[in-house]
Amino acid sequence: MATPSYRLTYFDEQGRAELIRMIFRFNNIEFEDVRIQDEEWESLHGDPKIKFQELPILEINGKPLAQSQVIARYLAQKFGYLPTDPDATLQLVSCTHSLLRISVINNSLGHILMILKPKKNTEVIFGKINFPQDLVSLKKTLKATQVDF
Repeated sequence: MATPSYRLTYFDEQGRAELIRMIFRFNNIEFEDVRIQDEEWESLHGDPKIKFQELPILEINGKPLAQSQVIARYLAQKFGYLPTDPDATLQLVSCTHSLLRISVINNSLGHILMILKPKKNTEVIFGKINFPQDLVSLKKTLKATQVDF
């Protein structure tokens, strides 16, 4: 069977494509890393390969795959990083979605705080978003899991 060709398209930054790049590099998998500038993005709107009109896009032998977390999960499964047991996979996916939620909130708050530069203690602002409870729930889930990830 021929080795698949991989072409990853994203902006010239780490962002949502960095996990995908890391998976490729960790596995010594060659891939084309296409990094576009903001101006180029405008010309790509409407391109049928740009599913959902969002980046990153991973083309596997020319076939586009969209959504960074979907791509990362696909590669993790392909390279043997996901459990084979469906119950263990459920626990893992549950935890990764919790971490993703925390990451999205953290990134959004970081941008807001940079713009607003509040005089209030930022710990108070972050505390109201429920980070501590999210982390406690995540820790309990991981402790209850009898699977070695």
